[in-house]
Amino acid sequence: PRTSKSEAVTPPTTSTLQTAEPEPAPPPPPVETAEPQVREGDIVAPGEGVVDAKLLRRAEPMAPPSSAVIGNRGFAMFSVLVGIDGSVQSVRLIRSSGSAAFDELSEGAAKRTTFTPATKDEVRVKMWRTLRYDIKVRGTM
Repeated sequence: PRTSKSEAVTPPTTSTLQTAEPEPAPPPPPVETAEPQVREGDIVAPGEGVVDAKLLRRAEPMAPPSSAVIGNRGFAMFSVLVGIDGSVQSVRLIRSSGSAAFDELSEGAAKRTTFTPATKDEVRVKMWRTLRYDIKVRGTM
């Protein structure tokens, strides 16, 4: 004979999904004091945050006209590195006047020229500037 066992059927359960509260975002890292982007004495180019070195006293070539310069026309151009104190630290001839004597006299003048120091973000920096010296000789004909 048949025997039936009664099986207990468990009704399907609906599981309730519990939604967790989203975790708060971690706090931002502490703000560190950023080191300046520029340090005193760095060489900078004109740009944002830069106050250019300005000509304060232009020295002129100091020598009487020589026969090597008389009758020449032209100019000498120099690139000068202005230091944090406004003095010229380095001089490079970038265009010759055609007279070695005038170029030499002009280089000496460029070295004696002074500027206001350049700054970047209020930090004293070095900057390259350009100086031009024209041959101005009054000779007798």
